[in-house]
Amino acid sequence: MIRHPVPDEVLLDYASGALPEGPSLAVAVHLELCAESRSRLAELEAVGGVLLDSVAPEAIDAAGLDAVLTRLDEPAPATLPMPRPDAEFVALPAALHPYLPPGTRWHKPFFGPSEIVLPTRSKSHLALLLRIEPGGSIPQHVHEDLEYTTLISGAFHDGFSEYSRGDMCVVSGIEHTPVAIGEEICVCIVVYRNPIILSGTFGRLINPRRWFRHRL
Repeated sequence: MIRHPVPDEVLLDYASGALPEGPSLAVAVHLELCAESRSRLAELEAVGGVLLDSVAPEAIDAAGLDAVLTRLDEPAPATLPMPRPDAEFVALPAALHPYLPPGTRWHKPFFGPSEIVLPTRSKSHLALLLRIEPGGSIPQHVHEDLEYTTLISGAFHDGFSEYSRGDMCVVSGIEHTPVAIGEEICVCIVVYRNPIILSGTFGRLINPRRWFRHRL
């Protein structure tokens, strides 16, 4: 059961194409797992279609129209088959597959859970796939901007709410420590713009300037 669907304002940006690539990927993963959000998206797209039909037509430059009609006769560009992810990742939502080419491996940083940096074309956001063992956690931190998280498997509690498979968490400015709960490994996609501010005792020691700037 999805207890935390994508917020309406985020879904509206996704439907209109205004959401950047990283956040859009987190929403696309959520949509694969949440029938309710897919239904809401269809409603928004239908409303958008009605609004588009109500817009008064604009005159088209004749030369521009001729150029478009000419291109209709051009052969379609060849499309290469999408590489299939390695067996470990095939069961993940299909929206992730283009970002998990063969040879993708988990990386274990100095501290925190195992991660994969997803190779998004846009560099406005960092998109990570995280793998958190039961009882493991993401170090205590806070964001200066929105953080988008979609749970793919397992569950976690961040001190405020509990999230499980399919849930989407969109937060900004709060200080939290997501901890994997239950017996299943927690896998999630996390997307954010600015680097996180580690706010625990260890975090304040390694990024004191950003921590104090945030507190001010």
